[in-house]
Amino acid sequence: MSSYSTATYSTWTGGSSQRSSWVSATDPPTPGPSSSSALPTPPGTGAGPAPSSSTVGRSQTMRSMRTGSRPLGPRQSMSQGGGLPLPVPPPTPPPNNELSTRPSRTRSLVRHTAPAERDWERTVAALRERANVGDVDELDEGEYDDDERFLNLQFLSHIAVKVRDDVPRALHVKGCIGYSHAFTGKDLVGAIQGLIQRDLMLMYGFSTNDRRLALQIARSLQSQLWFYDVEYSGRPLCDDVDDLYRFPGDGDDEVLLYGDTLPTGVNTLLTPCYSVMCEDGRPCYSISCPFRIAADQSDIVLDADTPEEPPTPTVDDWVLQLNPNDLSRLSKSEKTRQDLIRELIRDEEKYVRDMELIEDVYLKGLAAPDAVIPADYYEDFIEDVFSNISELRRCSRRLLEALAIRKREQAPLIQWIGDVFVANANELRSAYPAYVSHIERAEKRLQEEIRANDRLRLFLDDCQEEDPTPLQKLLHLPSGRLERYPKILEAILLETDRSSPDCDSLKEAIQLMRRLGTVTLLRTIQLNGKSGASWHELVSPEIKQSVPKKETQRQAIIFELIQTESDYVRDLELISTLFIRPLCTITPPIINRERTMEFIQAVFYNINELLEYNRKLLDDLHAMQREEHPFIRSISVPMLDAALNWRDAYMEYITHYPIALYNLEEEIANNPAFRRFVDESKDVPEARQLDIRSFINRPIPRLLKYELILRNMMGDTAPEHDDRANLAQIIEILKDLSLNSEQGMAASKRKVDLWMYSKDLIFNPGDHVHLELGDETRMIVHAGQMMLNSRAGTGWGEIYVILFDHYLVLTTKFESNGVTKYQVKQRPWLLDLVSIGDFEKEPPQRFSKSTNRSHISLTNGSDRSSIADDSRLLYPCTIFHKGRTEERLTLYVDNVMARREWQQKLEEAIGLRVAVQESDKAFELEPILSGRFFLTGPLNPMHVPEDTPITSKITCAVPFALPDGRSLIAIGCAEGVWIGLRREARSLRRVLHIRNVTQCALLPEFGTFLVLADKDLWAYDIESMVPSSRETQSLARPRERLNGKKDVYWFRVGHYNDRTLLVYMTKRLLDSVFHVLEPVSASNTNMGALRHSQSMRSFRQSIASNGGKQSEWFRPYAEFQLPCEGYDVFFLNNNFMVVLSARGFEIMIMDGQSAEGIRIPVLDTQQNPALVPIARRVDAAKPLGIFRTRSNMPGYSEAEFVLCYSDFGIYIDRHGRLSRTGENGRLIRTGEVFIEWEGSAEKIVCHPPHILLFNQRFVEVRMLDTCRIVQIVPGVELSCIWDDADWAAKSNAKAGGPIAPGEEGWSPEARVHAVVREQGDRPGQSAAYQVYELLPTLPYVATPQ
Repeated sequence: MSSYSTATYSTWTGGSSQRSSWVSATDPPTPGPSSSSALPTPPGTGAGPAPSSSTVGRSQTMRSMRTGSRPLGPRQSMSQGGGLPLPVPPPTPPPNNELSTRPSRTRSLVRHTAPAERDWERTVAALRERANVGDVDELDEGEYDDDERFLNLQFLSHIAVKVRDDVPRALHVKGCIGYSHAFTGKDLVGAIQGLIQRDLMLMYGFSTNDRRLALQIARSLQSQLWFYDVEYSGRPLCDDVDDLYRFPGDGDDEVLLYGDTLPTGVNTLLTPCYSVMCEDGRPCYSISCPFRIAADQSDIVLDADTPEEPPTPTVDDWVLQLNPNDLSRLSKSEKTRQDLIRELIRDEEKYVRDMELIEDVYLKGLAAPDAVIPADYYEDFIEDVFSNISELRRCSRRLLEALAIRKREQAPLIQWIGDVFVANANELRSAYPAYVSHIERAEKRLQEEIRANDRLRLFLDDCQEEDPTPLQKLLHLPSGRLERYPKILEAILLETDRSSPDCDSLKEAIQLMRRLGTVTLLRTIQLNGKSGASWHELVSPEIKQSVPKKETQRQAIIFELIQTESDYVRDLELISTLFIRPLCTITPPIINRERTMEFIQAVFYNINELLEYNRKLLDDLHAMQREEHPFIRSISVPMLDAALNWRDAYMEYITHYPIALYNLEEEIANNPAFRRFVDESKDVPEARQLDIRSFINRPIPRLLKYELILRNMMGDTAPEHDDRANLAQIIEILKDLSLNSEQGMAASKRKVDLWMYSKDLIFNPGDHVHLELGDETRMIVHAGQMMLNSRAGTGWGEIYVILFDHYLVLTTKFESNGVTKYQVKQRPWLLDLVSIGDFEKEPPQRFSKSTNRSHISLTNGSDRSSIADDSRLLYPCTIFHKGRTEERLTLYVDNVMARREWQQKLEEAIGLRVAVQESDKAFELEPILSGRFFLTGPLNPMHVPEDTPITSKITCAVPFALPDGRSLIAIGCAEGVWIGLRREARSLRRVLHIRNVTQCALLPEFGTFLVLADKDLWAYDIESMVPSSRETQSLARPRERLNGKKDVYWFRVGHYNDRTLLVYMTKRLLDSVFHVLEPVSASNTNMGALRHSQSMRSFRQSIASNGGKQSEWFRPYAEFQLPCEGYDVFFLNNNFMVVLSARGFEIMIMDGQSAEGIRIPVLDTQQNPALVPIARRVDAAKPLGIFRTRSNMPGYSEAEFVLCYSDFGIYIDRHGRLSRTGENGRLIRTGEVFIEWEGSAEKIVCHPPHILLFNQRFVEVRMLDTCRIVQIVPGVELSCIWDDADWAAKSNAKAGGPIAPGEEGWSPEARVHAVVREQGDRPGQSAAYQVYELLPTLPYVATPQ
């Protein structure tokens, strides 16, 4: 069974059940209409005593429902003898919680005043009398006065009375005859629709604009002769304005033609269930419950299956309606005119049908539940493709109605037609420009969706099976119709008599339609940017001749400004469409998702902010153009507003532009996928073969374009015009913006140059320096070409010198694949170690005219006779560098001004570097003792002051504190050991008369002082050196030599496995023997509990003295040897001891009886041949220290260590492998894994978070986690005499890495002591030395407000 048959409801009449639609005979029995009526009863109407013709019509309807065939239209069914069209199935009910069974809403009926009282009036009175008085009493006074509270729309009789009161009546004309108190079918259907729409919402929870239910009710009223056609045509009522109707008794009617009985019937769609058990909108037990039927047919809605009846053709054969005599008197022009008017109406009818086809077939089809268009962008798609087509259809229908009314009023000869278009011109202007200008984008959007959406393509194919006209053609109908209006009106005007009153109306209508076409074209240009159009093409010659030539030029410039602004805004929008959106959505991603937004921000920056400002300016200009075209009075207001508002946004964008371009070029060079994406974007038609660089550069020349256009406009503006002063102000604002933005862009360009140098500088192996050019504080002080005389005798050559704020770099330029590269000739010079030499020397050499730049002849600069023939001279610039070796370099420039500039820039850079270092240094040199210590020179011994306690070279020092809080310092030198109060040189006293002291250390837990002198390791009781009392001094243990008869080269004290250990090295032939001792307290000398092997017993015997007695100071812990020279031992943490030897670094694991070594770094050259040069250099280097770095550095591994050699350092992970190797081991291939020191280090100590590298001329202070150099401490004969290695080891052993300043456990105390020779002494004379402590500076920490 078809869906039509399932949409009917069950009704009851007199206890018997019968099926009908919408209206059933359940109204109170009243006398029915005359059985002699010629009108058939429409479907959906069941009148009480229905006539036989009604029964026939109902049976035809039921047969149509059973067969599922499509019912015919009203007029076609009449002509074929069939019934009326089927009603639309009932709507799908809302969810149960929205439905409720409502009692019958009875409302008072307004009594219609008539000359005589009729039966229906008595019925209304009876209904009022039967109203529930008790219920009325419960209403308040305001509700009691509501005349509609007794209205029940279930009953056709109630609707009939209410409609008679509400339908508007007026004087209407048809066939040149006036009918007072008449109304059209559209008026009646509209009144019923407004009446029932609220009840549909209350009953089923939805509202609809579909008028077919109202049309069926109106035809039910017509079938029961509640009103009549003024021409008695017998045609069924249609929802149009073609036919006129009256109520009996209205107007001039004196005799009732159709009786005086109310229509009867029940509107089942608006009838609630009769059962009292049907509550809250849920179906009850009855199989005929409306809610049950609605629930079972949830896919049926009012406007779903049966399409709305198309408008009835209003054009007839006017010749047949005209009297032959009158027709013969008509001129040929008048006949042609009438034919043209009918053609106009026929075209409009077809146009309206096509527009309704778009809405009924396509719009409603796309809104169906099967989701042809995905819901996430459905609304955007409808807006993009169909725009305001519904508004356009309504405008066209109103125009068609106006034409139909005019035809109805004046048929068969239509006298006036122009005034109809004049009256509707404003409404057409509000709809057509918006739609027609959008067609191009709509068609593009539709094609894109068809290519991407197979379901849409199938949907369009199905629609074309019903109507062959494709959707693309239907969308273009309004533009063609708009072009047709002036043409057909002109044709009608040509056939219109000049004496006709319609002639002027037609001229005005043609002018309005042309104006509408111009506005539409203008709107199209505004929206789609037709760059070929100009102001002169859009304005007629007559209009241009009416104004001065300068004004036409001014208007043309204004048009150019608006048009170029439209192109500019469109390009800004394309940035998002072509680049930003695809970069965010394309899968797989072109750029790694983790940095996509970072890249977009870096390249496009605040482009959306610029777009917002310029779009507002364009909207203001477009609105002004649409209102004032072709002559725009002034544009200064929107331009001034924009220039003031967008200043900051443009400043930021233009300043950032060099950085954006750099990031873009880097991504293009390094990302092949992005490079392909950029190349493919050029092929998009909207891109016009422009690449992404052109788009992001658009805002910069646009500012200059504004200034140029406004200057030209001001030249063509009359002096008395208001715009002249305003334009001058706007030009000044734009000029100031351009100047300021240029300065910001220059600063960004310098920053980009730094990045370019960082990328394009090429270092030789072993010369690489991390210049940190990406640091925000870096800057290029100066750069330029200079000349250098090669020491190898190869002659002169050009050299490109780059002076940064921290390094001086000498390079040679060359081109590689179109990119300028810079080959670094030698290791860059740190400015801290650079000094300026002679910049005043006369030029000794010059260029000869007969030579080129690559071959330069030498000429004595003193030969002044030849200087006149010189084209250029070479002026020397001498620079000194104190790095690993002291160097002197002389460069040459070709003029005095260049040399003076280089000298000025060098002084500026060095001074700036000194100032920065002074304000941000990590350590201060603080003298420990107020006096100086002198070493007598061999040539001219100078007088040594009496207060000088030490007259030999200081080699070591140990600070310590007494129990009473006094701070002491022990200083070792070639003459013994001195101890005194810190910062009091006169308090120093020699406590040990022992020669050639090289090392000393203190074990405060055991009261032991260790001294290495003349290769003997001695242990002293601290009480014997610094007695706390006489009694303790007498109980002090005697000194003891720990090494027996073997020479000790060095020793180290540290902690291992929660033990304090002493390690010293002796030699056995070519092997290095490492002896590990554990100190014991004076009260615990029992060593019987320890188990030792034979080697350990011999080791134990080797440390015995005085006839083989056991040592009272130390007991043996372990012994091991290496077949190479050992340099030092580092206690890395409580579990590892690292031996530094000629073989490199070896981690020793001791178990009390033996030791096992693991060499680091681990370089598997067989698996990775690129490690061969690294392994070769590491094997040849001298190790000086190993330190753990902070493990919380981003991008680094959990545990890292820096291996420090004499000339460089490298980072390794916890497994001993290289850790900072770059992407895919890039730094291994380039040799950048090495951190090159500025000098050759002799000793390296750690003071977290820094490491300090000592050599004779300076101390390098570097960050432990990056090895970035932070300070140079200059000096003469610098050496480290003490460092708190135990504290540094404990700090490095923490889980988070070394303690940083400000963290818990960090101490601001000095942990490193150094001795420095005072400057100013001549060689061979007595030298003055000073002992310093390197005191760490406290970082500034902002105090919270």
